Amino acid sequence: MGKEKLVKSKERVKKYAEVYTPEWCVKKMCDMCDEESGGHAFDRIETTFLEPACGNGNFIAEIMRRKLLLCRTDEDAVTACGSVYGIDILPDNVQECRERIEKMVHEVFPGAVVMPTLVQNIVCGNFLKPETVWFLAEDAVPTNCRQLLTECKQLTESEVDDGKERGAGHEKPACVERNDEQGGGQDGGNFGAGGIF
Repeated sequence: MGKEKLVKSKERVKKYAEVYTPEWCVKKMCDMCDEESGGHAFDRIETTFLEPACGNGNFIAEIMRRKLLLCRTDEDAVTACGSVYGIDILPDNVQECRERIEKMVHEVFPGAVVMPTLVQNIVCGNFLKPETVWFLAEDAVPTNCRQLLTECKQLTESEVDDGKERGAGHEKPACVERNDEQGGGQDGGNFGAGGIF
C-alpha cells in the first residue's frame, strides 16, 4: 500500500486551498459523529449525509462504506447513494468522486445502477453560495440539505456572536443531528464532516 496522496498539485493548494483529509482522520470523524448520535449515525441506509466540500470523496467513500454494510439488494445500494449529497467547486473532483463511489458500490452490488443518482447528488457548486447548488436552493426538494445549511449558518453566527472559537482539544465533530417523526436522520466551507439528519 502506497502513501496516501493528500494534494493533487502545489498550484491547486495555492489557488483553491485543496488538501484532502487523510483516511485515518475521516474514519475518526465519522466515528465521533456516530458516538455523538448515540451510535445511530450509520444505522439506516436512508440517513441523509451532506458533504459540502467533498473533494474526490474521502468522506463520502467512508460514509458509503458504512452504509453498504447495511445493504442487502441493488435497490438498497441505490437508496444509500440517494441519501448522500456532495458539493465541490472543481469539476474533476466531482467526477472522480462519482466514479469512486460507483466502483465501490459495484464491488458489492454489480447490478446496481447508481451513476444517475450520483450525478444528481454529487455536484459542482459552492456550499457558501447555495444558489449554485440545486439541492440547497430555497425551493429545493431535499429539505434535509436545506435544513442543514440553515443550521450551519445559525451555528456559525452564534459562535461568532458569543466570541467562541473552537480550540484544539475542545472540538466536537462538526456534525449536526436532527431526529424527527419524518425520519430524516448526515464537508469547503470549513464545516468539517457533513451533517446528519
